[in-house]
Amino acid sequence: MNLIFRFIWTLLFSRFESKVDLLQESTTTFRVLPTDIDVLMHMNNGVYFSLMDLARINFMIRNQTFPRLKQNLVYPVVASEMMRFRKSIQLFQRFEITTRIMGWDNKFFYVAHHFKCKNKVLALSIVKARFLRKSAGSIDPQEVIKLIGVDIQSPPLPDWVKSWQHADKEFHDESLGNPNS
Repeated sequence: MNLIFRFIWTLLFSRFESKVDLLQESTTTFRVLPTDIDVLMHMNNGVYFSLMDLARINFMIRNQTFPRLKQNLVYPVVASEMMRFRKSIQLFQRFEITTRIMGWDNKFFYVAHHFKCKNKVLALSIVKARFLRKSAGSIDPQEVIKLIGVDIQSPPLPDWVKSWQHADKEFHDESLGNPNS
């Protein structure tokens, strides 16, 4: 992991931040460091994805799902991501990542991230993730919900997320040589 010190910081200090419910928005604050920039002196596009990982860890610690999942040997993995960049984030600039679960279907959770500075959106992303159990492979999102001790149904996914689901599946199938799968 190229962000080891931020990772350790997140693990140590997220538990002292205010708690959030599973469907609430969580905010994680960062600053662009010299190790985050590319030759154009702004944050490298790959760093966005690594920082989103840390924002999701912060979110799971703050809503207390992290220890419950760990206890049950369950862990999240990213299946697909889509990112839209609107404005560069500059060296030493402070920004926030908001994280929110948009909903889930029978296989995946959909998580939205917004990179913001002074309430202006600089970049936004949606992440499709699933959960695996070390002994049994992929587990159903509703089972994950039960494991973390809540009894809720998914909010309705927006139409644009459904369109992305369809496009993502077609791209996956075509890439594997299964255009009709």
